[in-house]
Amino acid sequence: MQKATEQNLFGADISEFQTITDAEALAKEVDFLYMRASTSRFGYFVDDRKFLLHAAEAESVGIPVGAYHYALPSRDIGDAARQAEAFYNRLKTAFSGTGDLLPVVDVEQPLDKSISTRQLVNWVIAFRDTFEYRAGRKLMLYTGSFFIELYDDFLVDGVHPLASMPLWIAMYPALPSNPEFPRDAGGWNQWRVWQFSDSGRLDGVSYPVDLNYGPETLAELRG
Repeated sequence: MQKATEQNLFGADISEFQTITDAEALAKEVDFLYMRASTSRFGYFVDDRKFLLHAAEAESVGIPVGAYHYALPSRDIGDAARQAEAFYNRLKTAFSGTGDLLPVVDVEQPLDKSISTRQLVNWVIAFRDTFEYRAGRKLMLYTGSFFIELYDDFLVDGVHPLASMPLWIAMYPALPSNPEFPRDAGGWNQWRVWQFSDSGRLDGVSYPVDLNYGPETLAELRG
């Protein structure tokens, strides 16, 4: 995949584990901000406790915002559709639509570790298709380089069914075993967003915070 350059946008992502301490200071640090809207715990949909507050604070100072759902894929395709529907409804509580930026499904671990690659991929497809039908908007996939490798490069019947989704890849070059920038994986040779650190410090938000490179223009992140 591509390296980041000075032309790439810079952003952060937060959840209820962070606090925006000074929204105006944060607005001077980032070009965009993602926030967790919801999560899945033991198969149940759970709202992020600070999502509405984070959304209001960021929007009040003009930071372009987007949201993600932390998912735990399972064998239950119906659960994928239910979670996607709940995520869509959650976004509508905070935004006039679904946010400034591409909505995201975060997939970095399964509900059941014995789930097969095919079952995992099918779950993500069901979530994606349900959400995109309801929202009329493309969904981005967040996942880690390690997770793609763990699940057979997301390869099913010789193809990469998820590679049509915009990719937000997590890969931290600071770890000695990692490369300088993300390798091609899962059928992707380009990232839309690259989370390069989970231990950043920024003015206006509590430490630690995830740091990301984005595309070169906001239009590419709006979808």
